[in-house]
Amino acid sequence: MALPKVFKEYYTNSLYLLPTKGDAIKNILNISDEEAKKIKIKILNKHRLIKNYDKIRKENREYCKEHYRKNRSEIIQKGERYLKCWVNSGIIPEKANCQNPNCNKELFFRHKNKDLVFRFDHRHGKTLMKPKHWLCCHLPTDENIKKWKSEDFGILCAKCNTFLPTENREKILEGFVKYVFNV
Repeated sequence: MALPKVFKEYYTNSLYLLPTKGDAIKNILNISDEEAKKIKIKILNKHRLIKNYDKIRKENREYCKEHYRKNRSEIIQKGERYLKCWVNSGIIPEKANCQNPNCNKELFFRHKNKDLVFRFDHRHGKTLMKPKHWLCCHLPTDENIKKWKSEDFGILCAKCNTFLPTENREKILEGFVKYVFNV
């Protein structure tokens, strides 16, 4: 007995739900032997990937390390090109002042003195995006510019960035204010 079209589409889109014993695939989907064999191979391969996930992940990690070792200079140059594109597009400033009103130190995007290089601050708690790494890996397309602006990173000097915690910032600063003003 063949399944209705709706079920047939459901099972073909989610192959891992199909039973693999005997002629079950052929009977459920009402297809030829060759097509049933191809689908059975796909299912078994998917199960094999799931079983060996840790092994595959470890191999992938080793491959990534080896790839980085071999192509280190090219990867770094590519990141530098991407950063220059962001600066040239005007989205990332070359010079800026620390956004902490008490500091207001002049900072640079690139500088030999690391104390004069600005840090991107997560204003609204931690996000998945690591600002510098993300800029090195993405060109400034319309979509990427929109993502960058939605994160709303602040610009701080090294001292201010280490002083201000990323998480629970408001609660910690309220505690400082209460302590200083005996409120």
